[in-house]
Amino acid sequence: IQDEIANAIVEALRETLGIGLESVSVKAVTENLDAYELYLRARGLFVARQNLDESLRLFEQAIDLDPQFAQAWEGLAAAHSVAQYWLEGDGIDHLALSDEAADRALAIDPDLSMPYAVKGGNAPWTGKSYSMGIDFLDTAIENDPKNATAWLWRGLLFKELGYMERAVADLEACLEVDPGYMNCKAHLAEAHMNAGRVSTALGLLEQI
Repeated sequence: IQDEIANAIVEALRETLGIGLESVSVKAVTENLDAYELYLRARGLFVARQNLDESLRLFEQAIDLDPQFAQAWEGLAAAHSVAQYWLEGDGIDHLALSDEAADRALAIDPDLSMPYAVKGGNAPWTGKSYSMGIDFLDTAIENDPKNATAWLWRGLLFKELGYMERAVADLEACLEVDPGYMNCKAHLAEAHMNAGRVSTALGLLEQI
């Protein structure tokens, strides 16, 4: 079904885009449609930062249906990484589960981006160094330059280390990929504030 839809779209746009069907490459991430539906629901909740506990449950259900579903593992890793703050005090070691899920995803598909972003964002809090965290995030961005969250998380590490101009550059790159990423814009405002650009920071906060 994915092949048919993708090829039909490109066929319809062939003349406008000036490309042929040989340029299309569609790879099914799972053969289990029920697992894929659960994954989409879980990812939607994660991106919106809504009902993270439900997002975690849905990712786990998707994995139960297809243990080789790498994107479900990386989604579980990302949701656990955020849950350490959003679900703080629930008695669950979200950091450990996050790193474990990221490793499972990379064991299936080492070319993914988000698992490296997760390991990079987690690094300072899991006994690793900031520099190792930035190395992980470098790899995440290299694997997928459109991973807005990877740009955000590397920007956060630079901000925490005091490298405000590097933080600003990464956070602006995040917003170039996803202009509606309000969490990114909030951290960009803070980086500008820390760099002494108060009016720029206040302008961003007013937009938010």
